[in-house]
Amino acid sequence: IYSLDEYMYEETGWRFGHIDDTVQYNSNSEPRMRWQEDVEESWYDYLNNTIASQFNCITDFDNKNGLVNLYHIDGFGDELKILLSYDNYLKELETTTSTSDIVTKLKLVGNEEYCVIEDKNPTGLNYIENYDYFINSGDMSNDLIMALITYEDMLKQRTIEWRQQLDKLSEYESQLTLKKNQEYVTIETYKQTKIMMEYYLSKVNGEDDTTGTYATLAKELSDELEKLKVDKEALYKEVQKLEQNIDLTKKDIDMINILCRKPTATDSNGNLIFNENTLNELKKFIFADTFVDEAFYDAEEMLEVGEKRLEIISKPTREWDVDVNDFTERLIIPNRLEWNGIIGLGDVIGLYDIELPF
Repeated sequence: IYSLDEYMYEETGWRFGHIDDTVQYNSNSEPRMRWQEDVEESWYDYLNNTIASQFNCITDFDNKNGLVNLYHIDGFGDELKILLSYDNYLKELETTTSTSDIVTKLKLVGNEEYCVIEDKNPTGLNYIENYDYFINSGDMSNDLIMALITYEDMLKQRTIEWRQQLDKLSEYESQLTLKKNQEYVTIETYKQTKIMMEYYLSKVNGEDDTTGTYATLAKELSDELEKLKVDKEALYKEVQKLEQNIDLTKKDIDMINILCRKPTATDSNGNLIFNENTLNELKKFIFADTFVDEAFYDAEEMLEVGEKRLEIISKPTREWDVDVNDFTERLIIPNRLEWNGIIGLGDVIGLYDIELPF
Protein backbone atom coordinates (compact mmCIF):
# COMPACT_ATOMS: atom_id res chain seq x y z
CA ILE A 1 0.00 0.00 0.00
CA TYR A 2 3.02 2.27 0.50
CA SER A 3 3.43 2.29 -3.29
CA LEU A 4 0.66 4.91 -3.31
CA ASP A 5 2.63 7.22 -1.03
CA GLU A 6 4.60 9.21 -3.62
CA TYR A 7 1.68 9.41 -6.03
CA MET A 8 -0.62 10.66 -3.26
CA TYR A 9 2.00 13.18 -2.11
CA GLU A 10 2.42 14.59 -5.63
CA GLU A 11 -1.30 15.13 -6.03
CA THR A 12 -2.35 16.11 -2.49
CA GLY A 13 0.72 16.90 -0.40
CA TRP A 14 -0.30 14.16 2.05
CA ARG A 15 1.68 11.03 2.96
CA PHE A 16 0.96 7.82 4.81
CA GLY A 17 1.78 7.88 8.50
CA HIS A 18 1.14 4.89 10.71
CA ILE A 19 -0.14 1.72 9.03
CA ASP A 20 -0.89 -1.37 11.13
CA ASP A 21 1.12 -4.45 10.16
CA THR A 22 -2.15 -6.37 9.76
CA VAL A 23 -3.15 -3.86 7.10
CA GLN A 24 0.14 -4.11 5.22
CA TYR A 25 0.77 -7.86 5.46
CA ASN A 26 -1.26 -11.05 5.33
CA SER A 27 -0.97 -14.00 7.74
CA ASN A 28 2.09 -15.28 5.82
CA SER A 29 3.90 -11.94 6.36
CA GLU A 30 3.61 -11.21 2.64
CA PRO A 31 2.53 -7.72 1.46
CA ARG A 32 -1.17 -7.41 0.76
CA MET A 33 -1.43 -6.61 -2.96
CA ARG A 34 -4.25 -4.81 -4.76
CA TRP A 35 -4.17 -3.87 -8.43
CA GLN A 36 -5.56 -0.42 -9.22
CA GLU A 37 -6.01 0.55 -12.86
CA ASP A 38 -8.17 3.67 -12.88
CA VAL A 39 -9.18 5.76 -9.87
CA GLU A 40 -11.86 8.25 -10.82
CA GLU A 41 -13.02 9.29 -7.33
CA SER A 42 -11.37 11.88 -5.10
CA TRP A 43 -8.45 10.86 -2.90
CA TYR A 44 -10.62 11.39 0.19
CA ASP A 45 -13.35 9.05 -1.11
CA TYR A 46 -10.78 6.60 -2.47
CA LEU A 47 -9.06 6.29 0.91
CA ASN A 48 -12.27 6.28 2.93
CA ASN A 49 -14.15 3.84 0.71
CA THR A 50 -11.96 1.77 -1.61
CA ILE A 51 -8.84 1.40 0.55
CA ALA A 52 -10.89 0.93 3.74
CA SER A 53 -12.92 -1.82 2.08
CA GLN A 54 -10.02 -3.58 0.33
CA PHE A 55 -7.74 -3.62 3.38
CA ASN A 56 -10.31 -3.97 6.19
CA CYS A 57 -9.10 -0.78 7.82
CA ILE A 58 -10.16 2.52 9.34
CA THR A 59 -8.79 5.70 7.74
CA ASP A 60 -7.57 8.43 10.10
CA PHE A 61 -6.61 11.85 8.70
CA ASP A 62 -3.98 13.77 10.70
CA ASN A 63 -4.70 17.29 9.46
CA LYS A 64 -1.96 18.90 11.53
CA ASN A 65 0.83 16.79 10.00
CA GLY A 66 -0.76 15.96 6.64
CA LEU A 67 -0.66 12.21 7.30
CA VAL A 68 -3.08 9.38 6.56
CA ASN A 69 -3.04 6.64 9.20
CA LEU A 70 -4.56 3.22 8.57
CA TYR A 71 -5.71 1.01 11.46
CA HIS A 72 -7.02 -2.54 11.08
CA ILE A 73 -10.73 -2.67 11.83
CA ASP A 74 -10.40 -5.47 14.40
CA GLY A 75 -7.97 -3.53 16.56
CA PHE A 76 -9.71 -0.19 16.44
CA GLY A 77 -12.28 1.35 18.75
CA ASP A 78 -11.94 -1.02 21.71
CA GLU A 79 -11.76 1.62 24.45
CA LEU A 80 -15.00 2.90 25.95
CA LYS A 81 -14.51 6.61 26.67
CA ILE A 82 -18.04 7.87 27.47
CA LEU A 83 -21.28 6.12 28.40
CA LEU A 84 -24.32 8.22 27.60
CA SER A 85 -27.51 7.41 29.53
CA TYR A 86 -30.58 9.19 30.88
CA ASP A 87 -28.72 9.52 34.17
CA ASN A 88 -26.18 11.91 32.67
CA TYR A 89 -26.23 13.59 29.25
CA LEU A 90 -28.78 11.58 27.26
CA LYS A 91 -32.04 13.41 26.55
CA GLU A 92 -33.64 11.17 23.93
CA LEU A 93 -32.71 7.92 22.15
CA GLU A 94 -34.65 6.32 19.32
CA THR A 95 -33.55 3.33 17.26
CA THR A 96 -34.77 2.06 13.92
CA THR A 97 -34.01 -1.49 12.78
CA SER A 98 -34.28 -2.70 9.18
CA THR A 99 -33.84 -6.21 7.79
CA SER A 100 -34.50 -5.24 4.18
CA ASP A 101 -30.80 -5.12 3.26
CA ILE A 102 -29.67 -8.34 4.96
CA VAL A 103 -27.30 -10.50 2.88
CA THR A 104 -26.66 -14.13 3.87
CA LYS A 105 -24.95 -15.36 0.70
CA LEU A 106 -22.12 -13.32 -0.81
CA LYS A 107 -20.53 -14.17 -4.14
CA LEU A 108 -16.91 -13.01 -4.45
CA VAL A 109 -15.42 -11.86 -7.76
CA GLY A 110 -11.81 -10.67 -7.91
CA ASN A 111 -9.29 -10.57 -10.74
CA GLU A 112 -10.59 -12.98 -13.38
CA GLU A 113 -7.22 -14.59 -14.12
CA TYR A 114 -5.54 -14.78 -10.72
CA CYS A 115 -8.20 -14.56 -8.00
CA VAL A 116 -9.92 -17.96 -8.13
CA ILE A 117 -12.11 -18.13 -5.03
CA GLU A 118 -13.07 -21.77 -5.64
CA ASP A 119 -9.44 -22.86 -5.12
CA LYS A 120 -9.20 -21.22 -1.69
CA ASN A 121 -12.65 -22.01 -0.33
CA PRO A 122 -13.19 -25.38 1.45
CA THR A 123 -16.53 -25.75 -0.33
CA GLY A 124 -14.92 -25.29 -3.74
CA LEU A 125 -17.56 -22.64 -4.46
CA ASN A 126 -17.24 -18.93 -5.27
CA TYR A 127 -19.49 -17.71 -2.46
CA ILE A 128 -19.68 -17.66 1.34
CA GLU A 129 -22.67 -17.74 3.68
CA ASN A 130 -23.63 -16.48 7.13
CA TYR A 131 -26.96 -17.32 8.79
CA ASP A 132 -26.02 -16.36 12.37
CA TYR A 133 -28.69 -13.66 12.67
CA PHE A 134 -31.53 -15.99 11.71
CA ILE A 135 -30.15 -18.79 13.91
CA ASN A 136 -30.33 -16.44 16.92
CA SER A 137 -33.56 -14.69 15.94
CA GLY A 138 -35.78 -17.75 16.38
CA ASP A 139 -37.13 -17.50 12.83
CA MET A 140 -35.75 -20.92 11.86
CA SER A 141 -37.04 -24.31 12.95
CA ASN A 142 -35.05 -26.21 15.55
CA ASP A 143 -34.21 -28.87 12.96
CA LEU A 144 -32.62 -26.30 10.65
CA ILE A 145 -30.80 -24.58 13.50
CA MET A 146 -29.31 -27.87 14.71
CA ALA A 147 -28.35 -28.79 11.14
CA LEU A 148 -26.55 -25.47 10.64
CA ILE A 149 -24.72 -25.76 13.97
CA THR A 150 -23.61 -29.31 13.15
CA TYR A 151 -22.59 -28.23 9.65
CA GLU A 152 -20.45 -25.36 10.95
CA ASP A 153 -18.74 -27.69 13.43
CA MET A 154 -17.98 -30.25 10.71
CA LEU A 155 -16.86 -27.49 8.33
CA LYS A 156 -14.24 -26.34 10.85
CA GLN A 157 -12.94 -29.89 11.21
CA ARG A 158 -12.84 -30.55 7.48
CA THR A 159 -11.21 -27.20 6.75
CA ILE A 160 -8.19 -28.41 8.73
CA GLU A 161 -7.98 -31.56 6.60
CA TRP A 162 -8.59 -29.53 3.44
CA ARG A 163 -5.67 -27.20 4.24
CA GLN A 164 -3.43 -30.19 4.90
CA GLN A 165 -4.32 -31.59 1.48
CA LEU A 166 -3.65 -28.21 -0.14
CA ASP A 167 -0.20 -28.10 1.49
CA LYS A 168 0.47 -31.63 0.27
CA LEU A 169 -0.64 -30.70 -3.25
CA SER A 170 1.60 -27.63 -3.25
CA GLU A 171 4.59 -29.75 -2.15
CA TYR A 172 3.92 -32.37 -4.83
CA GLU A 173 3.61 -29.69 -7.51
CA SER A 174 6.89 -28.08 -6.42
CA GLN A 175 8.63 -31.46 -6.54
CA LEU A 176 7.11 -32.18 -9.95
CA THR A 177 8.42 -28.92 -11.38
CA LEU A 178 11.89 -29.72 -10.04
CA LYS A 179 11.89 -33.29 -11.37
CA LYS A 180 10.58 -32.24 -14.78
CA ASN A 181 13.37 -29.72 -15.08
CA GLN A 182 15.92 -32.37 -14.10
CA GLU A 183 14.36 -34.78 -16.58
CA TYR A 184 14.53 -32.20 -19.37
CA VAL A 185 18.20 -31.46 -18.67
CA THR A 186 19.00 -35.18 -18.53
CA ILE A 187 17.21 -35.87 -21.83
CA GLU A 188 18.98 -33.00 -23.58
CA THR A 189 22.34 -34.08 -22.16
CA TYR A 190 21.64 -37.63 -23.33
CA LYS A 191 20.89 -36.39 -26.87
CA GLN A 192 24.04 -34.29 -27.07
CA THR A 193 26.20 -37.06 -25.61
CA LYS A 194 24.81 -39.52 -28.13
CA ILE A 195 25.61 -37.15 -31.01
CA MET A 196 29.19 -36.76 -29.77
CA MET A 197 29.62 -40.50 -29.30
CA GLU A 198 28.40 -41.19 -32.85
CA TYR A 199 30.80 -38.55 -34.14
CA TYR A 200 33.77 -40.21 -32.37
CA LEU A 201 32.70 -43.62 -33.63
CA SER A 202 32.69 -42.28 -37.18
CA LYS A 203 36.31 -41.23 -36.70
CA VAL A 204 37.54 -44.57 -35.35
CA ASN A 205 40.21 -46.13 -37.62
CA GLY A 206 40.14 -43.05 -39.79
CA GLU A 207 43.16 -41.29 -41.20
CA ASP A 208 43.50 -38.96 -38.22
CA ASP A 209 42.95 -41.72 -35.60
CA THR A 210 46.54 -42.79 -35.40
CA THR A 211 46.55 -43.29 -31.60
CA GLY A 212 43.05 -44.79 -31.09
CA THR A 213 41.91 -41.71 -29.21
CA TYR A 214 38.47 -41.64 -30.85
CA ALA A 215 37.70 -45.18 -29.76
CA THR A 216 38.61 -44.28 -26.18
CA LEU A 217 36.45 -41.15 -26.25
CA ALA A 218 33.55 -43.08 -27.79
CA LYS A 219 33.80 -45.70 -25.02
CA GLU A 220 33.78 -43.03 -22.31
CA LEU A 221 30.70 -41.41 -23.83
CA SER A 222 29.03 -44.81 -24.21
CA ASP A 223 29.49 -45.40 -20.48
CA GLU A 224 28.16 -41.92 -19.79
CA LEU A 225 25.12 -42.64 -21.95
CA GLU A 226 24.33 -45.75 -19.91
CA LYS A 227 24.38 -43.67 -16.71
CA LEU A 228 22.22 -40.97 -18.31
CA LYS A 229 19.79 -43.62 -19.51
CA VAL A 230 19.43 -44.97 -15.98
CA ASP A 231 18.95 -41.42 -14.61
CA LYS A 232 16.44 -40.62 -17.35
CA GLU A 233 14.35 -43.71 -16.61
CA ALA A 234 14.47 -43.06 -12.87
CA LEU A 235 13.35 -39.46 -13.32
CA TYR A 236 10.56 -40.58 -15.65
CA LYS A 237 9.26 -42.92 -12.94
CA GLU A 238 9.52 -40.18 -10.30
CA VAL A 239 7.58 -37.77 -12.53
CA GLN A 240 4.91 -40.41 -13.15
CA LYS A 241 4.63 -41.11 -9.41
CA LEU A 242 4.34 -37.43 -8.56
CA GLU A 243 1.66 -36.93 -11.23
CA GLN A 244 -0.28 -39.85 -9.75
CA ASN A 245 0.06 -38.37 -6.25
CA ILE A 246 -1.18 -35.01 -7.54
CA ASP A 247 -4.21 -36.63 -9.17
CA LEU A 248 -5.03 -38.56 -5.99
CA THR A 249 -4.60 -35.46 -3.82
CA LYS A 250 -6.85 -33.44 -6.12
CA LYS A 251 -9.49 -36.17 -5.81
CA ASP A 252 -9.17 -36.03 -2.02
CA ILE A 253 -9.64 -32.25 -2.16
CA ASP A 254 -12.67 -32.66 -4.43
CA MET A 255 -14.16 -35.13 -1.93
CA ILE A 256 -13.63 -32.70 0.94
CA ASN A 257 -15.24 -29.95 -1.17
CA ILE A 258 -18.30 -32.17 -1.62
CA LEU A 259 -18.47 -32.91 2.13
CA CYS A 260 -18.28 -29.16 2.83
CA ARG A 261 -21.34 -28.36 0.71
CA LYS A 262 -24.65 -28.33 2.52
CA PRO A 263 -26.63 -30.75 0.26
CA THR A 264 -23.88 -33.41 0.57
CA ALA A 265 -22.37 -32.58 3.98
CA THR A 266 -22.24 -35.44 6.50
CA ASP A 267 -21.78 -35.57 10.25
CA SER A 268 -19.10 -37.53 12.14
CA ASN A 269 -21.14 -40.72 11.67
CA GLY A 270 -21.40 -40.31 7.91
CA ASN A 271 -25.07 -39.30 7.96
CA LEU A 272 -26.35 -36.42 5.84
CA ILE A 273 -26.66 -33.28 7.97
CA PHE A 274 -29.44 -31.69 5.92
CA ASN A 275 -32.55 -33.36 4.58
CA GLU A 276 -34.97 -32.19 1.91
CA ASN A 277 -37.10 -30.28 4.43
CA THR A 278 -34.22 -28.37 6.03
CA LEU A 279 -32.67 -27.56 2.66
CA ASN A 280 -35.98 -26.20 1.38
CA GLU A 281 -36.48 -24.18 4.56
CA LEU A 282 -32.97 -22.76 4.26
CA LYS A 283 -33.84 -21.34 0.83
CA LYS A 284 -36.21 -18.91 2.57
CA PHE A 285 -33.24 -17.35 4.33
CA ILE A 286 -30.95 -16.98 1.32
CA PHE A 287 -30.50 -13.32 0.43
CA ALA A 288 -27.75 -13.07 -2.18
CA ASP A 289 -25.44 -10.31 -3.30
CA THR A 290 -22.13 -10.04 -5.17
CA PHE A 291 -18.92 -8.37 -4.05
CA VAL A 292 -16.86 -7.45 -7.12
CA ASP A 293 -13.39 -5.91 -6.96
CA GLU A 294 -10.85 -6.76 -9.65
CA ALA A 295 -8.08 -5.20 -7.55
CA PHE A 296 -7.89 -8.47 -5.61
CA TYR A 297 -5.28 -10.89 -6.99
CA ASP A 298 -5.09 -13.10 -3.87
CA ALA A 299 -8.19 -15.24 -3.32
CA GLU A 300 -7.38 -15.85 0.37
CA GLU A 301 -7.26 -12.12 1.04
CA MET A 302 -10.53 -11.55 -0.79
CA LEU A 303 -12.14 -14.33 1.27
CA GLU A 304 -10.87 -12.65 4.44
CA VAL A 305 -12.30 -9.28 3.40
CA GLY A 306 -15.50 -10.93 2.14
CA GLU A 307 -16.09 -12.76 5.43
CA LYS A 308 -15.66 -9.53 7.38
CA ARG A 309 -18.01 -7.75 4.99
CA LEU A 310 -20.61 -10.53 5.23
CA GLU A 311 -20.38 -10.54 9.02
CA ILE A 312 -21.61 -6.94 8.94
CA ILE A 313 -24.24 -7.10 6.19
CA SER A 314 -25.75 -10.40 7.40
CA LYS A 315 -27.28 -8.52 10.34
CA PRO A 316 -30.06 -5.91 10.39
CA THR A 317 -29.02 -2.30 9.99
CA ARG A 318 -29.71 -0.04 12.95
CA GLU A 319 -29.96 3.74 13.05
CA TRP A 320 -29.92 5.75 16.25
CA ASP A 321 -31.45 9.19 16.65
CA VAL A 322 -29.71 10.66 19.68
CA ASP A 323 -30.35 13.94 21.47
CA VAL A 324 -27.91 14.80 24.23
CA ASN A 325 -27.15 17.68 26.50
CA ASP A 326 -24.08 19.72 25.61
CA PHE A 327 -21.80 17.83 27.95
CA THR A 328 -18.75 19.84 26.83
CA GLU A 329 -20.04 22.83 28.83
CA ARG A 330 -20.07 20.67 31.95
CA LEU A 331 -16.46 19.63 31.53
CA ILE A 332 -15.22 23.09 32.47
CA ILE A 333 -16.13 24.67 35.76
CA PRO A 334 -14.69 27.93 37.10
CA ASN A 335 -10.91 27.89 37.07
CA ARG A 336 -10.44 24.20 36.31
CA LEU A 337 -11.14 21.35 33.85
CA GLU A 338 -13.34 18.68 35.36
CA TRP A 339 -12.41 15.90 32.89
CA ASN A 340 -8.88 15.08 31.68
CA GLY A 341 -9.76 12.51 29.00
CA ILE A 342 -9.24 12.71 25.27
CA ILE A 343 -11.85 11.68 22.70
CA GLY A 344 -10.51 10.74 19.29
CA LEU A 345 -11.49 8.90 16.14
CA GLY A 346 -12.36 5.30 16.93
CA ASP A 347 -13.12 5.82 20.61
CA VAL A 348 -16.33 4.13 21.68
CA ILE A 349 -19.22 6.14 23.06
CA GLY A 350 -21.79 3.83 24.64
CA LEU A 351 -25.53 4.44 24.56
CA TYR A 352 -27.50 2.94 27.45
CA ASP A 353 -31.26 2.64 27.72
CA ILE A 354 -32.72 0.00 30.02
CA GLU A 355 -35.75 -0.32 27.77
CA LEU A 356 -33.76 -1.30 24.67
CA PRO A 357 -33.83 -5.06 23.90
CA PHE A 358 -30.07 -5.19 23.12
